[in-house]
Amino acid sequence: MAYNNNDYEKALILFEQKRHEARKQLNAAADDGRGWALMALQRLDAAQIAFEEALQLDPHYISSQKGLDKVKAARMIDLDNAHALMRDGEFRKSQESINKARIILPDQNRYLAEIAQGWLFYYSGDFIRASSRFQQLVHLYPDSHHAMLGLGMSLIARDQYQEGYHYIRDAIVKNPHHDIEKYYEIAEQITQYGTIAQLLPLMIIGADYYPEDGGLSWIVATTALNSNQIELATEYVLIAARYDPQLVDSEIDNYQFLPHLVRDAYADIAFHYYNLNDFNKAQNRYRQYLASGGNDLEAIRGYGLSLFRAGQIRESIAFLRKAASGEPDKIGLLQQNLIITDNDGNEESFLIHYNATSMLGWLYLNIEDPTQAAKYFEFATKDYPELVDAWTGLGIAYTQMGNSVRASQAFERALNIIPNYPEALKGIANLSNGGNA
Repeated sequence: MAYNNNDYEKALILFEQKRHEARKQLNAAADDGRGWALMALQRLDAAQIAFEEALQLDPHYISSQKGLDKVKAARMIDLDNAHALMRDGEFRKSQESINKARIILPDQNRYLAEIAQGWLFYYSGDFIRASSRFQQLVHLYPDSHHAMLGLGMSLIARDQYQEGYHYIRDAIVKNPHHDIEKYYEIAEQITQYGTIAQLLPLMIIGADYYPEDGGLSWIVATTALNSNQIELATEYVLIAARYDPQLVDSEIDNYQFLPHLVRDAYADIAFHYYNLNDFNKAQNRYRQYLASGGNDLEAIRGYGLSLFRAGQIRESIAFLRKAASGEPDKIGLLQQNLIITDNDGNEESFLIHYNATSMLGWLYLNIEDPTQAAKYFEFATKDYPELVDAWTGLGIAYTQMGNSVRASQAFERALNIIPNYPEALKGIANLSNGGNA
């Protein structure tokens, strides 16, 4: 109770009192509790010892394993803050964090504070002191890839490009684990002073280490294209479009990529804009995809849906029908958060699943053909009985056809899936009032 009430001094005393008896029974709980109380009191060295003693009794004691991880993380907080502050230009505050880290870090990790000091010199524009500090660290810790990278970038900033590049290359090849921002800074330096042959292999390492960062993949793609490595450029432009479609969309037309090789990038960009409800941009990229020979049913469905949602109803029919021919075997469901506002202005969000087949049902309702609409809604609910949106649409179609019994059954099926689904409730109420939806 004392620990949960934030009375950590009292909690520590209580754990100390229980410790002797617990250790006799090989119970790690008291030592673990001591560790967490000491952590809360910012006594990190003592907390680490307590967790280690708990794990000596029980090597699988999960709470103490987590405690050790917390101790390590707590010791790095000041360094993490220092790096963030220096990148934001808060040099005085960054220095304060470095000074605190020098006190908290254990001896074997204290050199990390000196690396941070080197970066502080670098970001504050004192490249002479930065290179001097990193040079010392590289001499003392020849395996420190962070120090090597800092030395390389500092030397380039001092117009000593060739020597600096060699340190940067060796640092990245030795260990790619560098902050992602460093890769962008390296790219800027080498682009300004170096060659494509120097830039490309380092950016490949960075892009492969951070595979979900589309920006690094885009640098690889454009650099490879500029060196006429078409296959490599194609590989990475597709990755870039998958993870940063907006970036690629803003740049891809400025480069001479072969359309038939990068058409999947057009499809990824299009789907991105479809999800943003920017249907005109989605249509443009889907057209590029189709014009370059693309025939994937998901992309064809995306184009049809973009046309439909942009109000180009009849133009969308052929594309949605073609996509529906591959459902459910070849392509699955899509989903969206549907926001419905009630009469009092209150909003509620519902996760709705749909596909080309169910959307054809809504399309035919839109052009006042409830018989055709019912046919497609029936197909959709047969394939996916959990489609609340399709059951609701089916209820509306049967209402318009004058079949109140089947309409009611469809609305009830929808409400069995989502009991408070407003559109189905509205359909039931409309039937009760003798309406035609």
